[in-house]
Amino acid sequence: TTTALATRALLGELKDGASAELEAAVRKGAAFLGSAQHEDGGIGPRFDQATMIGHAHALRALVEIGLRFPDAVRKEQVERAVAFALRARNPYRGWRYAITPDGDNDSKITAAMLLALHAVERMG
Repeated sequence: TTTALATRALLGELKDGASAELEAAVRKGAAFLGSAQHEDGGIGPRFDQATMIGHAHALRALVEIGLRFPDAVRKEQVERAVAFALRARNPYRGWRYAITPDGDNDSKITAAMLLALHAVERMG
């Protein structure tokens, strides 16, 4: 979660003519997030109460980085992360802590996931 939020903050500071150092930091954050993706598409450590919120923040960060620096690898990472998120969603509801849908929902995690999925729509 921390890397995703920090990378998004740095990305927000990138403007035309931004420093190479700032761009390198964003790319380093993107590389870390990509390396934290599991085979099932989930991103980040598997802690009971932080897994899904961390995944949502990481997904949103990867999308926003992909909008700024498009590449095929990042697009594939985003697609796998979206599939993971959709598998974890409770039918006709939202998300909470569980990777396997269990009917329990949380407004904060659901909101974070919806913001990430909205960013995915912008990415196409």
